[in-house]
Amino acid sequence: MIFDDKVSLSSAGAGRLLKAFPFKFDKWHQHKEEWQDDIGPAYRWIYQAECSLWGSKVLVSGKFSTRDKFLGKAHGEWRSLSEINENDIRSAAQHICVGAGIKELLGLRGVPKSELNRIFGELKREGKQTKTAGYESKPSADVSDIKQKIHSLLQEMVGDDLAAMKTLVAECSSFEGKDGNTKAITSLANCKNEKWLKTTYGKLQQRHRLAFDDETNAVIQEINDSE
Repeated sequence: MIFDDKVSLSSAGAGRLLKAFPFKFDKWHQHKEEWQDDIGPAYRWIYQAECSLWGSKVLVSGKFSTRDKFLGKAHGEWRSLSEINENDIRSAAQHICVGAGIKELLGLRGVPKSELNRIFGELKREGKQTKTAGYESKPSADVSDIKQKIHSLLQEMVGDDLAAMKTLVAECSSFEGKDGNTKAITSLANCKNEKWLKTTYGKLQQRHRLAFDDETNAVIQEINDSE
């Protein structure tokens, strides 16, 4: 993921590295914080753990709250606490904590883009491949931001598999019209309906989160079972 002139491994990418490196997470601690604001009551879960790899150790934390838009908002409105599954908030905080440990010990946080390009250059690949999916023509200017986000999320989910990208867009954009026919986005580049694009992006985020949760939970369970 690119932030201005820095590059950082995403949490989903970090979670996949649990299978490739002998990370250990010990001394878990978690607590809940509650508060009240203009919107109403809110809370966050904070997880802390000691992450170790090859003799190096680091204390890391992850937090997620009902004020994070991914789980806290729906259709542009903040959700009430009764509509939010608290286990989802806890799970997200734990996964962020795990990702933080992996990125910290592997030095994959805040890497200058110039350094990333140097590394990819030595591998005879282009670092810019990490930015967008690039499977359609340049997005229209009026909805370019949301299309750019969809592009980036798709590549994180399925890499360079163009067929899988188009299938995901079609599945997450489909709905039954008033005429009874199913409608879906068949060309991301040609779609100019901002609301439809944002809805599709939200469904892609949810599917991505569920896939990451399943994969990371399985690996964390393997770590716990081996201890």
